[in-house]
Amino acid sequence: AAEAAAAAAALQQPRWGEGRCTVDSFRASVIAACSESAPPHLVVSFLRTALGQTGTGHFSPLAAYHPPSDSALVLDIARFKLPPYWVRSGEVWG
Repeated sequence: AAEAAAAAAALQQPRWGEGRCTVDSFRASVIAACSESAPPHLVVSFLRTALGQTGTGHFSPLAAYHPPSDSALVLDIARFKLPPYWVRSGEVWG
């Protein structure tokens, strides 16, 4: 029961693109999610064309954060199309 409650709480994260969070709070959430070995995990929804890719809206998990480049590692769920790639925090958030 405690695990289910923790999982439910983890799902109630803010929606960053709706003006409720800043890029700084998004970055902090990425760092926190990528620093833990257990949930919460972070899945982002983004427009592929905003990243110079073909397609439309897309969901993928973030797996790591690289502070020097302020980038997150996207584990694209369409592995047949794209291998994992790094994207700057502001580009995913924006």
